[in-house]
Amino acid sequence: MPFGFDISHKVTEARRLTIPHPLNQLAVAEFYHAHAATIEYYAGLSPFSIRKPVRVARYSNFRDKMHERLLAKQLGQVEEHDKEYDQIGSYFVYEAYSNVFKFFESHQYHRAEKRFNAMVKVDVAKCFDSIYTHSLPWAIHGNRAIKDDLVPSKSTFSGQFDALMQNLNQNETNGIVIGPEFSRVFAELILQSVDVTVEKQLRQRQSGMLLHKHDYEIFRYVDDYYVFYNDPQHATIITEYIRHNLSQVKLNLNTEKTRVYEKPIITEIIIAKNQISPLIAESIEVKRGSADTENGAILDDVQDVPERFLCRVDSRTLIVRYKTILKSAGVNYLEVGNYTFALLEGKIDKLLAAFVATGRGLRSEDDLLKALVGLMEFAFFIYASAPRVNVSIRLTRIVATATCSFRALKISQEQKHRFYKYIYDNASHQLKKNQALEFREIESLYLLLALGELGKEYWLDERIIRQHLHIAERVDGSYYAMRPLGYFPITVLLLYTKGKKKYNKLRDFVTEQGVSKIEARKHYRHKDTEVLMLSLDLLACPFVGDPFKQRISGAYGLAASDLLNIGIISRNWFTTWIGAELTDELDAKRRREVY
Repeated sequence: MPFGFDISHKVTEARRLTIPHPLNQLAVAEFYHAHAATIEYYAGLSPFSIRKPVRVARYSNFRDKMHERLLAKQLGQVEEHDKEYDQIGSYFVYEAYSNVFKFFESHQYHRAEKRFNAMVKVDVAKCFDSIYTHSLPWAIHGNRAIKDDLVPSKSTFSGQFDALMQNLNQNETNGIVIGPEFSRVFAELILQSVDVTVEKQLRQRQSGMLLHKHDYEIFRYVDDYYVFYNDPQHATIITEYIRHNLSQVKLNLNTEKTRVYEKPIITEIIIAKNQISPLIAESIEVKRGSADTENGAILDDVQDVPERFLCRVDSRTLIVRYKTILKSAGVNYLEVGNYTFALLEGKIDKLLAAFVATGRGLRSEDDLLKALVGLMEFAFFIYASAPRVNVSIRLTRIVATATCSFRALKISQEQKHRFYKYIYDNASHQLKKNQALEFREIESLYLLLALGELGKEYWLDERIIRQHLHIAERVDGSYYAMRPLGYFPITVLLLYTKGKKKYNKLRDFVTEQGVSKIEARKHYRHKDTEVLMLSLDLLACPFVGDPFKQRISGAYGLAASDLLNIGIISRNWFTTWIGAELTDELDAKRRREVY
């Protein structure tokens, strides 16, 4: 039984992500090991795909100059085929773009624009939710062949992959789990077969062949098709062939999202991004200027003058101009929030690096704090406008990076607490404002992790936490949950409260919620992913008392020696309770962002 949970996706729509059962994850690992070469073969047939697995990732390397030059600088997404990595987050190396916006800036895209007059963008409607697992055997061996000879087909590569995807999802054949890398690989193989058929049928049309890279050119990034053409009639014909062949594997085009772009062929998001980047650069100046500099202008005729730290952040102007860009480009905060935060992270890194590189007598802590507060004002503005998981992760990492730097730089207590107070006020305000939705709670839980970095002086009032997670208090002082607490609220609250006496009552209540969930579902304890993850985490948690752990052991029928062995096998299971650096944990998470 996989563990499914919702995250905010679109303005009025959630996306359900899934964690498969650990035993099923092991089955996927074994399948990859046995069939990696076959996957690579079937993923290499499409003439259209620009994001496909090409080989198994390798992480061993020699740290020579060439490695330093090839070393990927940006965390997150999947491994690209022309980079080297110290750590890997996906099983396969992907070609050719880890992000669709890299394609929009590529030579391939510009070359297609030179050759063709227009582009139409179409995408598959709810691709992963709509995939019929039997479509893979159909795609590889043919619909009729599989239906005529069903039993032998189950032993083939495609039949085994089909069965594996069903096992991950309680034997469902309609829809596949969303989140893991192997779901994207499964979908890619099906869409590869559609690509091959479309190209062949267009080439063999009796009423007039259409040749790829001559009459048209298609680029497919996961489930998005970008069709370049000269003749509008060709665009209609090509789109109809794509629609028809998708229907053969029970998929459909989302006609409402079809967009046509004529020269200059550029999307609204690219227009916005090309304006946001210089805006961030202009509004956030970070440099080391000469000691005789006035108003930030570096004097060229001054020789051998020590350098001093200079920085400027105009958050109010930044916010107004940012909103203007989004409005004029016709995009919303959701579409460019993650990109904007990536730029902000880079600026903060440069800001701190410039401060460190400047001598103590030539730098101002006050300037640094003003700049950081200005950046955080802009960051919280974006988060408040579009509280999404990826933005929450980046916001939390910015806070963790800044607080860690303050400790290392030994910033004065006064200046440090100015910054901490600003973070506390904004984060607690967001927690009060955005009470956790019943099926979308991940976004706000990251704020608790960010606040946990600030120290004892900024521990949240227990009432704010309870209000946020809908934990009410009875007249007699006891707590009750207005709705059941799931795996993430329980583990994050335990991670935030740790062993603090201030939260003893809340921590016991939250632990009781977790243990009661395990006991109530003990008949499914081995199959239920959420229960298994919660059980192992609570058994390993140093902030959970022995009586609670004994009740969990009882639900599984474990002896004392069994409980000891679980602790010996691993000190941490799915949550790192002690000794983790939040920035490192978030970086590791972002290395596994496949979508």
